[in-house]
Amino acid sequence: MAYLISIATVAFLLYGIPVHGRATLYFRASSEDELTGPRVISVLLNVITWLWAAFAIAIILTIFLGILLIFSIRAFFMHRRKQPHHLFSKEPLGDARTGQIFCTLVVLGVFLLTAYFPLFMAFVVIPFQVDGVSFPSSTGALTYMALDLGQTLAIGALMALVNHRRHLHFGKEELRKLWWKKILDISLVTFMIIFIAIRTVLFSLPSTYEPTSITKRKVGEATFHLTVTFYALGILDIFTSGALLWRRLSEARIHDQAIFNLCFRASFFFIPLAIFNIVEDILDWSKSEKINFDALIFFDTLINGVLAFYGLGWVLRVYFPEKKFLGIFCS
Repeated sequence: MAYLISIATVAFLLYGIPVHGRATLYFRASSEDELTGPRVISVLLNVITWLWAAFAIAIILTIFLGILLIFSIRAFFMHRRKQPHHLFSKEPLGDARTGQIFCTLVVLGVFLLTAYFPLFMAFVVIPFQVDGVSFPSSTGALTYMALDLGQTLAIGALMALVNHRRHLHFGKEELRKLWWKKILDISLVTFMIIFIAIRTVLFSLPSTYEPTSITKRKVGEATFHLTVTFYALGILDIFTSGALLWRRLSEARIHDQAIFNLCFRASFFFIPLAIFNIVEDILDWSKSEKINFDALIFFDTLINGVLAFYGLGWVLRVYFPEKKFLGIFCS
């Protein structure tokens, strides 16, 4: 009975909230799409089926990534306190000794990925225009900034993990020999952040969408292509480095659970994610009338959320080998 009362209350509140636009994404708004002040439920009922499905998936992924965020924060404080001690032992090498940079970037990355889905849901029902102020440009740009920046920080975290484990096994001398690798890693992440910042600023400006602002749109699209390219290069960098490190450790008969999870478990989620981003980039900017962009948005929401959850969940598994949540979904 309590659940029925709660559902009825939420439905009543939703019915009473006015909304002035129909769900759409990026450049797909038009004057004929606008509704004259419908309410939230009316908007959701008018949303194309694919977008409604993406909205429902976003709710589920927000919950799961929110739980993963809690685990990542716990891992951050566990690493600072070096507890429990058996996970951080030196002999044999503790699997949870991943480095503070890794823990910090994972928390920030998971936080942004978690924030992306509520932003996406808000973007589905946000007004196109209220009192002459346009919302979709800035809201859409910030929404996808959260997704791209979260993925970028996750890439940086995995790079830091590989470098830190290499340092633990082979010492500082090994890092000195591979100084160029550290510069490469930092450069990839830095350029991705710069491209994301430029695109977010450009697509947040109403002037970018004016017919005469072709240059701004071209620059924004170029930074999007570059971000996707650098993301794929970052994934290739991580798993090539991880595989080479795992081979050296295997030859020395050293088992490293963190690198094993990265190379043989997390890779099965991050590599397909990079491939999907490239395919989506090609389809999204092809402007073909045969492509169902609403379906593409649904698969973008589903794949980005599920693969990021599983990939990062496997990496964090070394901190919580006995936890039921990560054991159920990452086993």
